Amino acid sequence: MTAPAVTLPQGDLRLLETDVAQRLLHGKELARLAYVAADGTPRVLPVMFHWNGEQIVVSSFAGALKNNAIRARPAVAFTIDTNSHPRRSC
Repeated sequence: MTAPAVTLPQGDLRLLETDVAQRLLHGKELARLAYVAADGTPRVLPVMFHWNGEQIVVSSFAGALKNNAIRARPAVAFTIDTNSHPRRSC
């Protein structure tokens, strides 16, 4: 895979196909999941994840409060932690 020739806007799912994204998605780094809780406050949780090639899979206990909150407001943010800025392919 190579970096796109054009700049893709933030949120464009084609960004997941770039070399940088694929390296991060297949890595072992911790990620952060941000969502809006039932009381309207923002929450950010550290999560382990698995990239299955189409979806970012995050495990959770069946009764976890975040499950209902995310079902009610599915807009989330997801970021993968790194110790350094990931290098782009040339």
